[in-house]
Amino acid sequence: KNGDDDSTIDFEGSINLGNCDFVLSNKPARLDSVVNKQGKYDSVKGFCDCRMIIEDANLGILDKNLTNLQTEIKYDPNQRMWSSQYFLADLYSGKMTGQLELIQQENSPSEYIIQTAFENVDLESFLSDTSDIKAMASAHASGKMSGSINLSSNIPQNNSRIGSCRLSIKNMKVGKMSPAAQLLQVINLNEPSEYAFDSMFIDSYIKRDGLFVEKLDMSGKSVAFHGSG
Repeated sequence: KNGDDDSTIDFEGSINLGNCDFVLSNKPARLDSVVNKQGKYDSVKGFCDCRMIIEDANLGILDKNLTNLQTEIKYDPNQRMWSSQYFLADLYSGKMTGQLELIQQENSPSEYIIQTAFENVDLESFLSDTSDIKAMASAHASGKMSGSINLSSNIPQNNSRIGSCRLSIKNMKVGKMSPAAQLLQVINLNEPSEYAFDSMFIDSYIKRDGLFVEKLDMSGKSVAFHGSG
């Protein structure tokens, strides 16, 4: 006890989160992990210190899954900020790494900042892992994806969301049902064997619920597209 109405609690232990459902930025998510943590909690001031270690976690967001997630999360009481300076996860035969900050404001909405990079992600596995039957039927594309996604927003006011997205796909093959294949049918390239595209690059920025493409390049041996939108 620090006084009549004030006390500090030291804690250390593990929490088993098995198929834990929650909402992340207004989107359904789930977490399966054992969280080891230790810290101090003041009955008046709140958290004084906290450190959480997450190992071998599975994190799912909108039918997409990060597996074998490893990270350490710390709390800074002076900045009222939860942060992970480094996380690493498997992503459809590839890897994703990044960092995350969640700032809790006293008199204004909380804010998150996330920076990620990924490489060698299997495009076909990424597209086919969905509960949407229509999306699954159109996931006839393959290749290896690399890129980055950076986002910041207030919580829960996603109308403040802003960020950037870069995506590169190599060894690309596009199936008949994909939007790119439908575009190719316009110029009478009707069979997958005729598709000359083997790579794609997208440079875009994110504002609220929109993705604005500043540069789109699709190229191959005999044909190429360049555009924005």
